[in-house]
Amino acid sequence: ARGHRFHCIESNISVFNKNEWCAQAEDSATFSLYAHVQRKHWNVGLLRYYELKQIPNFILAMPILSLSFGAAIWWIGMSWNSLIARDGPGFKRYMTVTNVFLWAFQALSSSSDSANSISAVSNSSLLLLGPSCLPHYAILAGFALVGAFVAHVQISTRLICSSCPALYWCLTVLIANEKENNTKSKTNTKPIRATKMISIYFILFNMLGVIMHVNWLPWT
Repeated sequence: ARGHRFHCIESNISVFNKNEWCAQAEDSATFSLYAHVQRKHWNVGLLRYYELKQIPNFILAMPILSLSFGAAIWWIGMSWNSLIARDGPGFKRYMTVTNVFLWAFQALSSSSDSANSISAVSNSSLLLLGPSCLPHYAILAGFALVGAFVAHVQISTRLICSSCPALYWCLTVLIANEKENNTKSKTNTKPIRATKMISIYFILFNMLGVIMHVNWLPWT
C-alpha cells in the first residue's frame, strides 16, 4: 500500500509515465509489489523457471531435491505403516480418500501427543523419523516443492541445507542402518552404494563450493 501511494499517487509523474503496475494495483485489492517485481524481473513463479537454458541449474539442484523428497516420502511411509499396525493389515488394501484423511488426522494427533515423548523412544530410527518430527518433514517437503516448482531452483541447496534438520536426520538414520546391516552381515563387506554416493556428493559439494562460490561461480 505504501509503495503504491508513493509511486502512483503522491509522486508528480504524469499518467503516461507512471509505472505499469500502478493500474494493476488499482484493479486488484490483493496486488503485491514485491510479487510483481519477482515475477517480472526475477522470473519467479510456478513453473516459470522451466526453460532449456536452466537445465544446468536443475542438474545442480537435483541431488538435494531428490534427497529431500525421498526423506519426506520415507517419513510418510513410516507414518502410514504405524497406522496399519494400529488398525490392522486390512487398512493397506484400501487407498481411499477416507483412509488418507484418517492417516493425516492420526499423524497430526500423534505429533502433538505428549505420550510420544523423546524419553520414551529408544530406537534412533523412531526418534528421527517418529510422529513428533512431522513439522520438520512438512517444512522439508514444502521447501523442496518451492525450490523445484516456484523459486530459482539453484537456491534449493542453501535453502534446504540451512533450514531443514529433517534432511540430516533422515540421512543419519539411512547411513547408521546400513552400517549396522553391514556389521551384522558377515558376507557383505562392500559399502552400500547409495550411502557411498551420498557421502561423496556432500564431500565434493563442500570442497568445490569453497572454490567456486567465492569466485562468483554458480554453485548454490
